[in-house]
Amino acid sequence: MHLADSLFMKFISLLILTFLWAENFAQSISVMSYNIRLDTEADGINQWKNRTDKVIALIKRIILTY
Repeated sequence: MHLADSLFMKFISLLILTFLWAENFAQSISVMSYNIRLDTEADGINQWKNRTDKVIALIKRIILTY
């Protein structure tokens, strides 16, 4: 085996070990997005005033879940 091949194998082995080690420290994140938009009369039943209670209930439910 040539020196370059040996160094490459060592590098790959170290890279694999690094990823395996780092996996033990991985964290998860949860993200929630809600489209509030501009409150306009043209939205009809989808106006913000008609959705406010639902959004608040959703946020409370998510908070209590975590």
